[in-house]
Amino acid sequence: MKGKKKLLSVLLAAALVGQMGVVVGVANGDCAANEHGRKSPVAAACIDPVTHWIKPVAGTLAIGGNGKNIFYVSAGDSITCGGGKNIIVVEKSPSGNNQQVEINNFGLNNNDKIYAFGATVQNFPEEFGDEPTEIIIDGITFTINGNITKEDIITNKAPVAPNPQIATSNVNLPKDANNEQLETTLSVTLNSGVIEPFYTWEKLDENSKWIPIENANESTYKATIENTIGKTAKYRCSVTDILRRTRDSAPVTITVTGCEKTASDLKPINELAENKPLSEDKTISLENLIEFTGECNLTAPHDTVNHGYDVTWTVTPGIGAKIDGNKLVLTAAEFPKDATTPVTLTATLNKDNIIKEYKFSVKGAETTPEPPEETDPPVTPENPDPEKPDPENPGGPTTDPDPSKPGGETPGTDSEKPKPEEKPEEKPEPPKPEEKPEDPKPETPPTITIGGKDDNEKPKDEINITEPIKEPITQVYKINADESKYAFHWELTEKGKAAAKTPTYISCSPNDKKETTVTITKDIPINTDTTFVLTATATPITKTKTRAATADQNGVVTVQHEIRVVNTANDPDNPGNTTT
Repeated sequence: MKGKKKLLSVLLAAALVGQMGVVVGVANGDCAANEHGRKSPVAAACIDPVTHWIKPVAGTLAIGGNGKNIFYVSAGDSITCGGGKNIIVVEKSPSGNNQQVEINNFGLNNNDKIYAFGATVQNFPEEFGDEPTEIIIDGITFTINGNITKEDIITNKAPVAPNPQIATSNVNLPKDANNEQLETTLSVTLNSGVIEPFYTWEKLDENSKWIPIENANESTYKATIENTIGKTAKYRCSVTDILRRTRDSAPVTITVTGCEKTASDLKPINELAENKPLSEDKTISLENLIEFTGECNLTAPHDTVNHGYDVTWTVTPGIGAKIDGNKLVLTAAEFPKDATTPVTLTATLNKDNIIKEYKFSVKGAETTPEPPEETDPPVTPENPDPEKPDPENPGGPTTDPDPSKPGGETPGTDSEKPKPEEKPEEKPEPPKPEEKPEDPKPETPPTITIGGKDDNEKPKDEINITEPIKEPITQVYKINADESKYAFHWELTEKGKAAAKTPTYISCSPNDKKETTVTITKDIPINTDTTFVLTATATPITKTKTRAATADQNGVVTVQHEIRVVNTANDPDNPGNTTT
């Protein structure tokens, strides 16, 4: 029976073509990236076995092709199903005289469907014969030549629109020295209820336009990218459903990662070239001085500052200059005054054994000249005691008068002037020593404690690490003392090993401010259970008019706080716990 009905459908289609005289047959040419008519339905299928979106033209016969044919029909349309799967979507029909639809060759491959969303189907026969089947859908008569059953007509409510999702927005591919191209498989998922989804993967070009990728019409796509560090590519998936509703997924960015940084040199330390007299202590940072060549776009847990290089600093002579971690400390009082001392600072890059020396000179503080001392008058026979006035001539020496002049007198005659009364010798009071203003003593030292960053926050006594460290762990501690009255110093040591070097995975910085931050890096060994002592020292500051600010050791307050660090993370091969 089915064979006769299929033959009858073909003959009826041929007869219909002869009656209508106008046929829109299979189109010639390429179907443009496997989406023939997706954005704007065409009048007929092309020759390629792809998906075709077809909207019949009034008065013509639309014929499907190979692949999948999606017809959008309304009153007055005539179609002939193609050799592949045929999907017929019933659209709302305008009123008019011709309220009929002709469908030929339906069901020849047993996969054809008619979707009449929310419609009412009438006049459906209980049995089928060799004659065409006539049914009524929302008042429109459909004449169907072919093999149709009730299950081939779907009248459910309109389906939901697609909402495509790609699991991740970023994919990092490590550089591979053995390949020119890298590849990864992208996958998109849809919400349930989407009917006849059509996938189109697209790539963003250099002009920021999304270009469809030919033959990329599945829910997965194998993307490729040039094997160069820092190279990126963006992809997305566009999905169209049976009602031609198109939705785009969020883009995914593929990045080639790796690190090819090589230390080439050390940057100059500008502060060492000033060549000025060192009148006060100076601290110079020695961090971030490595110069690199090459590309690197790795992030933590990779060392993004030194890229695996270590710098060891030494300084000679050791008097007046010392290394404190990543700092050079110059102490002014230890350098000879009014003299120039040569200093050599040496940096060794441990990874490639690169050595660089900085040679500079430190001028000691200049001596301030003292004012000259006052001298006493010379002792002479005429004035054996310069500090005692002459009783005969309290005003100082005079010359004898000329006796030849009237009124002139000679010494030794009766006319000598009477001697003035002798007054008791007056000795000048010794000068009082210069009174120097006393240094103001500091106020009663405040109670100094170690607290968290906020005043109400209790400081941490124990830091437990249960997950591999991705970013450094930090904890802020502070002293509740007045910065204008105290100088501060912080020091972190391992409990019971005050003279030992603190492990490199833990540090506190800065060490001369009111607040300090304790930092624990990813280099902490597994199963660490160590107690450290954080010591805070507050020294009162005194000032006088004749000298710079100094530290008065009276009233120095020191307080200690113990911090226990416990690391129970258990993945030594992957401390950052990252995967690609």
